This record gives sequence, C-alpha cells and structure tokens, in this order.
Amino acid sequence: TNINLTELGRKQAEETAKYLKDTHIDIAYSSNLVRVVQTAKPIVRGRNIPLIITDDLREINGGGFEGITYDEIYERHPYERYMWDNDIVNCYCPNGESFYDVYNRIAPTFDRIINDNRGKTVLIATHACPIRVMTNKFLGKPFSELNSTPWAGNASVTVVDVDDNDNYTIVKQGYAQHLIDAGLTVSTNT
Repeated sequence: TNINLTELGRKQAEETAKYLKDTHIDIAYSSNLVRVVQTAKPIVRGRNIPLIITDDLREINGGGFEGITYDEIYERHPYERYMWDNDIVNCYCPNGESFYDVYNRIAPTFDRIINDNRGKTVLIATHACPIRVMTNKFLGKPFSELNSTPWAGNASVTVVDVDDNDNYTIVKQGYAQHLIDAGLTVSTNT
C-alpha cells in the first residue's frame, strides 16, 4: 500500500541519513512509493545529486494482502500466509506477485542501474522484498534458496560492491546498528 512513513519511520530515515552523511554518493534511485521517497530524501538532502524515482524499484504487489491487518490476512488467505511464513520461494500473493515475479522485475532494474553507473557510488532506496531477492543474487545463491536469505529491516543499510566483471561483494547486509544506538525499533518485515 502506498502510505506515508510513520513517525518511527521518519526518525529512522533521519538516523540513516545521519549515518550516511559522510558517504560519497554520485546518484540516487528510489522506488516511487511515498514511504521510500520519504526515506531517500533526507539522505540526498544537501547533496547536489539527482534522485531518480521509478516504479521499477517498488515493493512486491501484495494483492489480497494489502489494506488489511495481519489477522485478516490469516483469516482470508491462510494458505498464502502460511507459504509467506514458511516457503517464500513458492508464495504467491493472491491477485498480486510472487517473489519470483519480484526477482524478474527487480534484477534487470539493478543490472541497468549498475551498467549505467559504472565507477559511481549509487544509492538505491527500495523495499524489503526487492532487497531480499537481490541479496540472494549477490550471494550467488540459486533462487530456490531464497528462504534462507535474511530480511533487511526498515531504514537499514546494505552495501554491495560490484566489480567490472559483475561480481558482487556484500560489504554490509541489513546494517542497523545506527538505529539500535538511537533507540529506534527495527522492523524485520517477517
């Protein structure tokens, strides 16, 4: 659902901006969903860099999961919610996307961003599901092992180096110590 950040989310975004204030960034990309734009803006504030907003980086389409509570999801879609909790590789949001759909949408977007920005430091502000499928790719794991790939919490930082041969090295994954030190709760999106 396309909603604003909560008060906690705004505090987390500001704390992440403080954490990244001394990090050189050449260009920034953001999902078009408002909560991610609101997370990215404090990071790019005061920098003379573009923020490219694109729907290519949006979160999974939750279909029937969207706009209802977790209790209602369990009530209306018990099988799909069970699969989300236990076998995300084979989960398909009712009338929405599967994680494989997300991967097929996100991987070419990341590849394009990487190819368009060789030698640059790029900020990509996106969501938990895209980060999880890409982390799985960066680790060199087959898609079938996505269940064992960890989630990244809200406003956490994942840093990936990409060499000229498109080899990925994860420097940080879901780093959130800056949020913990500030006394802010980190959502793991599980």
